[in-house]
Amino acid sequence: MASRTAPTYIDTLAFRNCDILEFGRWPYRSICPGGNINYFEVTNCSIHNADGEQEMFRFSQSIVEAVIVNNTFYNLPNIKAIFALTRVPDETSKMNLIFTFENNDVFVANAQTIPLLQFGQCAGMLSEYYINNNIILYPSWENEWNKALPEGTQPRIFSGSYGSVYASNNVMENFQPWTSGMQLDAEGEGAWLNYDEATGEVLGISDNMTMAEAHLEWSDFASCESGDFSIWNGHYLYTAGVEGACVGPRKLVHRCPESESLVLLQCRGVPVGQSDC
Repeated sequence: MASRTAPTYIDTLAFRNCDILEFGRWPYRSICPGGNINYFEVTNCSIHNADGEQEMFRFSQSIVEAVIVNNTFYNLPNIKAIFALTRVPDETSKMNLIFTFENNDVFVANAQTIPLLQFGQCAGMLSEYYINNNIILYPSWENEWNKALPEGTQPRIFSGSYGSVYASNNVMENFQPWTSGMQLDAEGEGAWLNYDEATGEVLGISDNMTMAEAHLEWSDFASCESGDFSIWNGHYLYTAGVEGACVGPRKLVHRCPESESLVLLQCRGVPVGQSDC
């Protein structure tokens, strides 16, 4: 899906319950500056097995709200970004964006320093970014889709100017510090609104975990190389998220550690196929 020749105005653009694979370049791309999207959503999707070398969702129009929740991204060796807000016509076109990226599994073997989530100076100064309860790891296995991380390389997760960035209870390793994504202009302006210059810390970025701190090993996933990242529901991550939520996608299919089989669970009276995690 692409917008090339004229500004695009969309009320709601949503990808829900999709299996997206083998795309050459992008599921959505807007390259003509102008227009706006009131609401953008990607939920309950599996996006994988594609070697396109562009941004997955690229926007050249302002966005009011974007929600990317409960998805799995893997086998994407050349992707430049999952979400990229690349340009808007002028300052008056910038909107204060509410961006939510939560409960996703991200296993992307892209060693580029281009951030997975990039906003530049294209969103309003009062934008808010919520990046919580995700598993963001460079794959430990090597195959045609996943190459070894070059020695000394650290990919980035986020970049942008102004706004407030809140990122908590994520499992992440081998990525650059969050503040490496704070983009300043020639005058040194553009610091995040919740950045404390005195301490160099960002108020609202806390409780992120390494694999060791999350009691997580690669063998805890059912079968990484085949794309099954389900975890036994008694694992530490099941309640390690913000306010006791689970970390990673809210799934009701989990591996039983005793039998190595898959079981369907009914959590606290919630019918199978739904979740209250």
